[in-house]
Amino acid sequence: FYVDRGLKQAYEKSLTKPHWELVGNQPKAIDIVKRTLLGEVAISAVQGPPGTGKTSVLENFAEECLDEIVTSKERNLYVYIAPTNYLTYSAFIRITSILLRKGFTLRDVISTIRIYGSKITTDPSLPSLNFTEKQRLTIEELKQLNGDIPTDSVRLVFTTEFQRITGRFAGSPPKAIRLVVDEASKTPYFRALLPLADKLARESETYYPESMAVLGDPEQAIVVPEEYRERNIPLLMKYVERVLKRRNLFDERWIMLDRTYRLPSPSERPISHGYYNGRLIAYYNSEQRLKPIEEIIIDNSRKARRILQDLGINVGSSKIKALLDAIDEAYTSRIPILMIETRRFKGGDTYEQVRSELAFISSAYLQALSKLSSDYQPSMVVTAPYSDLVNNVSYGFNMRGLTPKIGKPQCVTVQSMIGGEADIIVTMLGKEWSVQDAGYTAYRWFEPETIYPREPELLNVQLSRHRIGMIIIGSVENMKYLHDNRRRIRTTFSEMLNLTEEGKVIKVSLR
Repeated sequence: FYVDRGLKQAYEKSLTKPHWELVGNQPKAIDIVKRTLLGEVAISAVQGPPGTGKTSVLENFAEECLDEIVTSKERNLYVYIAPTNYLTYSAFIRITSILLRKGFTLRDVISTIRIYGSKITTDPSLPSLNFTEKQRLTIEELKQLNGDIPTDSVRLVFTTEFQRITGRFAGSPPKAIRLVVDEASKTPYFRALLPLADKLARESETYYPESMAVLGDPEQAIVVPEEYRERNIPLLMKYVERVLKRRNLFDERWIMLDRTYRLPSPSERPISHGYYNGRLIAYYNSEQRLKPIEEIIIDNSRKARRILQDLGINVGSSKIKALLDAIDEAYTSRIPILMIETRRFKGGDTYEQVRSELAFISSAYLQALSKLSSDYQPSMVVTAPYSDLVNNVSYGFNMRGLTPKIGKPQCVTVQSMIGGEADIIVTMLGKEWSVQDAGYTAYRWFEPETIYPREPELLNVQLSRHRIGMIIIGSVENMKYLHDNRRRIRTTFSEMLNLTEEGKVIKVSLR
């Protein structure tokens, strides 16, 4: 991640002013972040369910307060912390673009911002960076972005871990340090901030850092590694939730964003009921989102089937024809979710042939349709909780020679899609049973459990990556009986089946 390229992206981004329409709890979230970062309250949290726009909360705060922060003489330091280089780099670009749009120069950026990460650096082959005739930066100036922190001038720091910046201070320490911790529900490595969260929640005296705003979503959290569970080390977001409730601050300081811009209605309902007590509401409906796909299918369905036949796929077989007809029916009816019911996942392995074949055929058909469209080509990703399943789909495209002809969708595990999205998701369910169902005993100290009971948050991620439509392949009927400690899985699939009865989800059995 080269900072010079990041500056170029920020400069280009600054030439257009974004438009935000704040809905639901977004104004409340912006207000609590503002109060925290201006030192009015010590700690707060913004929970961002899938597609609800945590990014826009920070950008709106920056639009309103960045001038005051950068020009202030009070020597306060605002530190954005994220678990990955990508998130840190992206935040740097967004905030820098706002500064440039407000009339600050590139040299103002150099004097007020620092960015650190294991893969964030300056391109050593670059002698200088030219933006306009009046804005030219030398390589030595660019290197300052990764250099020491003159506390008299630097106001903003973007970093992958808080500990690494304290040794870089040049001059006396800042008057106050105020933190923004992003994706605090997805990594155990923010553990150094756990004692700080507890102290800030007490608010009995001033601490250093002075305040902290935490962003994330416990319902999309990763599984804490075994060594952390044994030592009872929680994720930061869950710990902040705990301390705010303990101090009776939860209702005031914890704001959940309740409008998803990603998922088209009614496809948000299963996870809304399963994970968010029915509070998550879609901003867009499926009628708006699915119209372009409907037109592509009406114009190109026969041609796409012919392409698959020419590539060696027997589209005339009853099973494949039923699958393709179901895809056509769902999307021409503007129904965003299609469920393909199969037999229960077999034990002892993380590969299931029927699911892999159905995912391959579905994604190949959608790729062919996209290839035939001249105006709009939707993006597509094939996901599953096991790499064996997605790798087999990817291998099928290459082995059968489809990739050069119609392209290949991205094939990735659900775990790697945290934070990602695509227009259409073809997803294969994992094992829809627990070890108790299989006749084994799950001991507390060993827990040989299947993936969904062990990690129910993963299902939330799996069912919330689509902007237009989703094809679910697996045994939905078995999922509604799968147990987790808060009944999230059962509730999610019970609502999915309710949608089927209402005619808002199409379900086809291909056992």
